[in-house]
Amino acid sequence: MPKEKGAALVVVLAVLAISLMLGLTGLQSALVSHQLAGNYHDASLARIGAETAVAHAYATDPQLMASDAFVDVDRGVVEALTWATFTDGYTAFGGQFQHNADQGNKVAYAYRRFRIEGTDYLVGLGAVLSSSNTTIAQSRFVYAALEELSSPPTARKIRSWH
Repeated sequence: MPKEKGAALVVVLAVLAISLMLGLTGLQSALVSHQLAGNYHDASLARIGAETAVAHAYATDPQLMASDAFVDVDRGVVEALTWATFTDGYTAFGGQFQHNADQGNKVAYAYRRFRIEGTDYLVGLGAVLSSSNTTIAQSRFVYAALEELSSPPTARKIRSWH
């Protein structure tokens, strides 16, 4: 029996070390999940911004019938644009709404008029911006194909939305 002195201490320390490792692994997993959820949240808000841009454009843009208001461009060129290049010089075509006001973040949106392969599109883009206007998250582009109505000939409707 005298040789077994301290064996309980070693066993308890080993169990404690294993418990600590499991706890730290669980904490790290929770932190990663929290960051992923935040990124998904920001991406969702940016998408809402892009859809808002297209809806805003369709409801308020007086140039929807002007064929010269649409810029001929290849879809690949559009897809290569970033928030900064998409909005450069076109700040009048968009807006923003507050999000996470305590951190100063906002959701911004903008739209442009493009003619892609002969079809006129309203193209919207949304972004979550920090208080210093750096892009936190950017949406994918939202394309709304426009089609002229036969009656009245001065109106258009959205044919498809993707």
